[in-house]
Amino acid sequence: MAAATCLTTGAASAVVVRSSDTDPHDSSGTAAAARDDDNSGDGVGTSFDPFDTLRALSSRGNADDLSRLSLDDSQRQAQAPPDDRTLGDDLADGLAGDPRDTTDAPAGIASRALPATLRGVAPTTGNLNAVGAHLYKGWAFDVCSAPSLAVMRSWRHSDYGAIGVYIGGRARNCVQPNLDRKWIRSVSGMGWKILPIFVGSQSPCTTNHARRHHRIDVDDPRNQGMDEGDDAARDAARLGLARHSPIFLDMEAYRTHGKKCTKPVIAFTQGWNRTVRKHGYLPGFYSSANSGITQIEAARHAGKRDLPDLMWFARWEVDPTIYGEPRLSRSAWRPHRR
Repeated sequence: MAAATCLTTGAASAVVVRSSDTDPHDSSGTAAAARDDDNSGDGVGTSFDPFDTLRALSSRGNADDLSRLSLDDSQRQAQAPPDDRTLGDDLADGLAGDPRDTTDAPAGIASRALPATLRGVAPTTGNLNAVGAHLYKGWAFDVCSAPSLAVMRSWRHSDYGAIGVYIGGRARNCVQPNLDRKWIRSVSGMGWKILPIFVGSQSPCTTNHARRHHRIDVDDPRNQGMDEGDDAARDAARLGLARHSPIFLDMEAYRTHGKKCTKPVIAFTQGWNRTVRKHGYLPGFYSSANSGITQIEAARHAGKRDLPDLMWFARWEVDPTIYGEPRLSRSAWRPHRR
């Protein structure tokens, strides 16, 4: 099976996928330095269209790549609390976002966190080296539909060494004719690192028009998140991604005016994280710094549980920074977790 890698951009950190289908000691990683979006415009980074197939916005990433994560039983137990879908409301009431965050920007400066699953209900800190992290440094990109093996083979001669792959989710707006276990095994064998991305249900107040038909159920967001967490784990296993690989939940930008926009997102994400963790994968979270990232940080500050192990944020028209992001505390999601 393939293990996954996590990575940050700018001065980056990452976690990798290892493929046991080929060689149990061979790392094929998921690294991330770029995000592709259906409605992307021009943002910070470098855009290109190789072979009229790939489009990526990327920034240079110093990524710490975690491969071959090994967790002891007590750590796993802390990661995966009981599958209790009747838990009380863990949400921070009225989590405020940025009222200016009303449009979805292309995902180019993504900062990615690497999963360290240490003890605690909200594992947002902890040295990943303690659980066997290995380093990967380099460029990465993503594209909605996985390119052909011929394209991936040709691009081995480029500066890029990692690719974000959209493995599933009801809001994934692209077909994947190439993506299967063989594709994962083949690109891993070429030396590519792989970053799994899951595009699940979106905020009721999403500003991404392409995904407005796939909104979170405001009446039962936590259970819906758990159901989609099961989907994400099944998609990862179907592709041969090993346990302890990261899977990033893609929550596109949304308006943050009032609880009806914010609370369902937190509840959904908590349910998704809990279930992904229960299946042995490491939950990551991608969103706009001014919406989803702000909300998750507020939940962390309020002491809420079932939060992501890794954070990947988008902020546009600024120089990329990992620990200088104003919406995230410098003390949280570190080291190698963003």
